[in-house]
This record gives sequence, C-alpha cells and structure tokens, in this order.
Amino acid sequence: MPVFKSGKGLAPKWSEMEYFEILRLPKATTYRFDRIGRKEKMIIGKGECCIALGSQKVTAKEGDVLDLNTTEERFEVLEVVSDVALIQICGHWGIKLVAQGFLLSKGVKIHTTKVIW
Repeated sequence: MPVFKSGKGLAPKWSEMEYFEILRLPKATTYRFDRIGRKEKMIIGKGECCIALGSQKVTAKEGDVLDLNTTEERFEVLEVVSDVALIQICGHWGIKLVAQGFLLSKGVKIHTTKVIW
C-alpha cells in the first residue's frame, strides 16, 4: 500500500485503513485517545506502557498488537514505563487484517514483511 497522509477522507477509497497516527511518548507520561473508527488497533512499535481499554488495564510492550474493542469513547496510556512509539490504526477491515511492506536497513538490503493480525 502506498503511503498516504492521515486525516479524515484522505485515505484512498480501496484502502481498508482509514486513519493512522504515530505517537511518541517519553517515560512517565500519560495520553488519552479518542475513538476514531469502527475498528481500531494499537501497535506498540517501541518501549513499554500500561494502557486502559475501558475497565481493563493491559501492560503492552514492543511488538504487541492490541484490539481496541471497547464501547468506551476513549482509551488511554496510564503510564509509560520506557519511551514508547505507538501506532494507532483505524478502519473497516474484515476478520483478519494483513499488512505487507518493505523495510530498508542501513546495508540497503530489502526485507519483506507480511503480518496477519
């Protein structure tokens, strides 16, 4: 999928992902997210934090993918244990969400990734 700017109505019509946000939070901070889409996921790209999903509290670390399936209007980062990079994605995908892309490393090698959530 080509990269696109995030914002209401900016995603290509063929894309099941409608919105994304990349957020970097330093240690010992908190943050509240508003619900944006029908389906939402939070990917922990770096670090560790405690996230409240409605009445449930989850400790999440790098590589975790959280389904934000709650009827609450908001969810929040209660505590950042170590600096985090969070990727919030929203959209209208089906039962499985598949992401595929290419990662460039410093040695100019191309790595193909395919993730099914």
